[in-house]
Amino acid sequence: GRHKPSVGFGLGAAGAELVNARGLHGRILESAITGLKLSMRFEGQRWELVSPLVGAFNASNLLAVQAVGLAMGLEARDFHHLSTFTGAPGRMERIANAAGLDVFVDYAHTPDALENVLSALRQLPFKRLITVFGCGGNRDRGKRPLMAEAVARYSDVAVLTSDNPRHESPLAIMADARPGLRACPMVLETPDRRTAMSMALSEMRRGDVLLVAGKGHEAYQQVGDVKHPFSDQAVLRGLLS
Repeated sequence: GRHKPSVGFGLGAAGAELVNARGLHGRILESAITGLKLSMRFEGQRWELVSPLVGAFNASNLLAVQAVGLAMGLEARDFHHLSTFTGAPGRMERIANAAGLDVFVDYAHTPDALENVLSALRQLPFKRLITVFGCGGNRDRGKRPLMAEAVARYSDVAVLTSDNPRHESPLAIMADARPGLRACPMVLETPDRRTAMSMALSEMRRGDVLLVAGKGHEAYQQVGDVKHPFSDQAVLRGLLS
């Protein structure tokens, strides 16, 4: 059968060349810790989208989704539904709270992933970035100081704690990571992950951002061979309430 023509897409200056072709061109009008405001152009149509998702990478994701929708035959007016989409669980997931604090959970648990999520946050306007993180047990020990270095590079406050220790001592894992935090202005430590989140929230001031990294969508913490029920999101919601 016949294939429909593809729909290209591009964001910002890199996407401008698509305007005269069959392409979706997007611009970021606003990028804040509260979310994004985007402007789109496609075949003479123009529309805007306000999204609670944060970061330039999510602007690209939203543009890609709209390009797929256009290729499938959706209309520009259909995309207002994206304004209520809060993202995939555990991927820069905002934890709503009555205090109005900017708190996020993300699955980042490697040096590269931490670099990506923290650098994306750092491009946004806020006062301080507080990062809670740990390193998994029975995994590459060489990554631990590199994870800590990524945290130290972007964070004003680092809270070093436990992740999934498995068959290793949480304190020994933390000791492996600690050298990478030398450049961080402020470092807090506790092997208890719930306590770490409580410490981070206590340190927060209006205008700060908190990222709890490492476990994302996981609903457990593995100690030895046992997976204990534990959700970063649920713990944060409990502490914030």
